Amino acid sequence: MNVLTIARQSFTTAWRHRALWLFGFFLAGSGGAGAGGPPRSSSGSGSLPEWLIPVILGAVFAGVGAFVMHIISEGALIAQVEQANGGVTPTVRSSFRSGLSHFGVVFRLKALAFVALLGLAVLVLVPVGLGIAALIPLPVGAALSGLVALVMMPAALTGFLLLEISLRVAVLEKRSALEALVEGKRYLSGRLLESLQLLVVAVVGLAGIGLVGVVALALGGVVGLIVYALTHAVLPSLVVGAVVAVPLLVPVIAFGGTYRSTVWTTGFLASRAIERG
Repeated sequence: MNVLTIARQSFTTAWRHRALWLFGFFLAGSGGAGAGGPPRSSSGSGSLPEWLIPVILGAVFAGVGAFVMHIISEGALIAQVEQANGGVTPTVRSSFRSGLSHFGVVFRLKALAFVALLGLAVLVLVPVGLGIAALIPLPVGAALSGLVALVMMPAALTGFLLLEISLRVAVLEKRSALEALVEGKRYLSGRLLESLQLLVVAVVGLAGIGLVGVVALALGGVVGLIVYALTHAVLPSLVVGAVVAVPLLVPVIAFGGTYRSTVWTTGFLASRAIERG
């Protein structure tokens, strides 16, 4: 598998099929959503402003919506990149349907990954937590947490690679979450170096795309500074700078998310083709 060919093909696929950028945008985000009930409204000096409740509810609904779209986008991009590599032009409708059809298995794999990540975080934080609670000396707890984090880094990296491969096994080969994890582990055992190369290709590509985003932010900042120099008003300067930067930044984020997913899917398909070949 030639990683440079994978990078070039992934860039071309992501650039040509802009219908996938909508899903790339949601995939580029964390996809997390907060939970919790609205704050209690009470009388007295400690009561919250009335406008705060709808703002919090709106933020919760927006977070849930972003999380749902993140899961849909993951399956949509994986399935539609395969179609695009096969000569079929993806559309927003076909991509959305693909994402919905794989929602359950993608959600289960993401949930398992979250639980595993949470477990690693607990292992890292327990020693420093004991130090904060004065059960052990704090410097010792901090040192132990650093050591645990160092030891767990290979496990975290392996878990990330396993998730990326398992998602593609589940979507492209119609496997259950458990079957995808088992097959993903088998896949990685013989292709760890290839998977690390794909990771490098994805990271380097995202770094280049990120530079374009920095330029967009810088352009918005320059325009905002010009407006401030003319008006000496902070809020209008921020608004004008955002109006300039955001329309440029959104497609950059969307393309980056699309490219990253495309690299992993294209690399996986190439490996499977070599297996069959």
